[in-house]
Amino acid sequence: MRSKGFLSRWYLVLFLALGSVAPGCEDENAPKTWVGKLGEDRKRPGAMRHLRQLWETRVTAAHDNLQDPQVQGFLNEALPAIVDAFRAHPSELSTRKEAITILAGCHDPRAVPALLSALEFSPGNTDSERIALQAAQALEVLHPNSPDAVQKLLAGIDRAVGSQGSAPQLREAILLALGAAGDRSVVPRLRDILKRPLDQQDFRTARGACQALSRLGDPSAADALVYALYLRVRTNGVFPYAARALVHLGASVAVPAIINTMEGHNGEVMLLLQSYGSTPGAEVPPPGTLQGVALDALRGFADRRAIQPLITLAQNRTVLADAPSSRLLRARAAEALAYSALPLPPNDPDRARAYDVIAALFNEEPVAQSDMAGLTADSLAMLGDPRAAGLIAARLNDRQLQNPGAEPIAYRIGLMSPLARAVRHGDIATYDRVSTTTRSLLERLSHDPEAQDEDSQTQIRQIRTGLQAVDAVAAVARDCNDGDLACYRGKLASTDRDVLRKVFRMMSWTLVDNADARTLLLSRGNATDPPIRQAIHLAVDAMSPHGCADCITRLEAIIEGEHNQESKSLLHLDAEFLIARLRARAQ
Repeated sequence: MRSKGFLSRWYLVLFLALGSVAPGCEDENAPKTWVGKLGEDRKRPGAMRHLRQLWETRVTAAHDNLQDPQVQGFLNEALPAIVDAFRAHPSELSTRKEAITILAGCHDPRAVPALLSALEFSPGNTDSERIALQAAQALEVLHPNSPDAVQKLLAGIDRAVGSQGSAPQLREAILLALGAAGDRSVVPRLRDILKRPLDQQDFRTARGACQALSRLGDPSAADALVYALYLRVRTNGVFPYAARALVHLGASVAVPAIINTMEGHNGEVMLLLQSYGSTPGAEVPPPGTLQGVALDALRGFADRRAIQPLITLAQNRTVLADAPSSRLLRARAAEALAYSALPLPPNDPDRARAYDVIAALFNEEPVAQSDMAGLTADSLAMLGDPRAAGLIAARLNDRQLQNPGAEPIAYRIGLMSPLARAVRHGDIATYDRVSTTTRSLLERLSHDPEAQDEDSQTQIRQIRTGLQAVDAVAAVARDCNDGDLACYRGKLASTDRDVLRKVFRMMSWTLVDNADARTLLLSRGNATDPPIRQAIHLAVDAMSPHGCADCITRLEAIIEGEHNQESKSLLHLDAEFLIARLRARAQ
């Protein structure tokens, strides 16, 4: 009897266990179990938490593949109810915090109504703002462009007031979503945001507006983007983002607007620059900022239309009241002029004009530590004109530079550096004469009784080291005949930055339209050293007077491969300028 009772008890346990998984009972791993509880106030927070956990489990199992059948099955079963619950209970933040993970992460158009409703957040409420931020970031991916969606995005900007908490980041995210939506009706609003007075600006909002206008590509935004070139909010400059947007508008729209500003015809920008002096915490721009910022942008565009305005500025000896500042500004104009003329064919009249103007600036003043020669020599060398090496060497043969003093020798080394960058294979004898003279002067200085103290000897050693580095650059021209690609290829094994940049220059002058040379350059196009990468861009530019589709493909692949690497943003801007120039030439 005892055994029968024992068995009876186990039959009862087994019956109850089987009953717990009988048809019609809850399965905690089934979305419908928790979907059914979303309509009950008491159970909704826990049910949404379980749905979020199920979502994350399925996405992880699918290795973040949102098209996986298991992930799609979850969305088909649960997403409509999640959307309804999210919209119906705007004050239930604990539930919405769970739900937004699914709504923002699913990239499913069915989530859009809920995501838009999140933009009706409670200003100042941290949780509510963070939910709205996730929603705005998701809307950028989904880019809904219905009139209702666009209006709700615009309203979200007005709601995200102040500079505390998530508000600046939220405004930026909403602006990016507006840009992704592609509705140009918002352009006037974005222009107004960018052109607000300095004391009403914040960096994230200005950056977001530039990026949105860049995506929208509306030419009417040019004036606002030129204004943004001059925006500096605390320590952050908006220039790279405004310049990128202007590139996307195209040179035909952007360059005339920038030239107009450089020439002093943009009243809004002039008022902005004046306002820095009266805005607390704003750094007063140095003299020449109006022209200098424009020069930075024009250098990137390297557009023929800028050549005459740049010549006019470079030749204006009284462009600024302060002579040293005026000298520096004119030298920057010469640099932008060299960039603009470099891609032109060697026999182009505008290229010859540019060289002649820079050469005149180089010889404008007598030898002095602050003369125009030292400021313009590298711009002169950049163009690769065969006359440049002789012109720089003639300056170095000036009688005042035959003195074996430390200052004249240091000045000589300063000019020998651009001379080494300018020489071609046929110029090497000219360089050698200058180098030999400099070594002789340095040797005399090292034995001068008045130069035997430790400070003087340290300075002499530093000058000698500098001369060796300059000689190494010139050695590229010594060893390689002009246009000898095999020799250039061998020189690219060097780890010396200046030697590599010399190789790139030699290639740009002597291998125009050479596809193999461009391929060799672009194989190194993702170099981590910014000056090296910029030198590669410059060489590709000069070697491609008729455009280069393969170059564009390679440059775009590099940019995409370095996506979200903020440290590379200026390099990417430089590449985007180059891409735009190459495209324009191919048309």
